[in-house]
Amino acid sequence: MSELREFMKSVEGTDALGMKKAACCLTIQRNGSEQGVEAIASVCTLRAALSMYLTDSWVVIDLKFEDDTDPDLVRMTEVCRAYDERMHERCGTGCEGESLVVSVTQLGDYESFLVGIDGAWGLRPAEKEVAV
Repeated sequence: MSELREFMKSVEGTDALGMKKAACCLTIQRNGSEQGVEAIASVCTLRAALSMYLTDSWVVIDLKFEDDTDPDLVRMTEVCRAYDERMHERCGTGCEGESLVVSVTQLGDYESFLVGIDGAWGLRPAEKEVAV
């Protein structure tokens, strides 16, 4: 578990120059097709600052974008909704062999990454600081 915690520290937030420390990709993929793994829809971002948390069962990944009109955020939302639509409307109880995959890759001198499959997703506005 310590390796996961080290990885989490290495990808969270921004570096000393204000650059994001990780790239995050979200992909709907189909496994087991004749071509192997096939990406149905995918979007990646370098513009979100990551925060990661551990629960008993999950690694929770928060992506913080500058604002709610960021094109990568909009596209990630579209991919998540497309996945939900595929799972519930088009496929009944689920499309055989399809997964929503999240990958996080360290930037800079690092070469490790984290991949999560079939996670839940949700959107919520960032908490805004209120001046008193």
